[in-house]
Amino acid sequence: MDRNEEYRLSPAYNLKNISLHLVEPRIFALDKDSFRKGMKLLDKYQVSRTDFEEFGCRIGLPERVVKRELDAFAKENQMIKVLIEHSFLSDILKHQYCLSMDYRRKMLVW
Repeated sequence: MDRNEEYRLSPAYNLKNISLHLVEPRIFALDKDSFRKGMKLLDKYQVSRTDFEEFGCRIGLPERVVKRELDAFAKENQMIKVLIEHSFLSDILKHQYCLSMDYRRKMLVW
């Protein structure tokens, strides 16, 4: 909980981009975790903002909190690209990481 006694989604939940190391293409490293349990996903490889909204409500977060946090994650953040550029990843992995972040960010706009 934050200072206003509200639950917040952790901005550090997925700092390590596991998808760069997966053999099979997946959106999430843990595709059978609590996110998918009970979900009505039509496509297990494609999720949208609606899926995240459903998940947030299902775990008991207020709708306004879910919207606020998803809006924050959906905004482009140049610091992410700066941090990736300064990482110790190879140039190929840096490029893949940026593409992955852009794709995930855009998922929250749909």
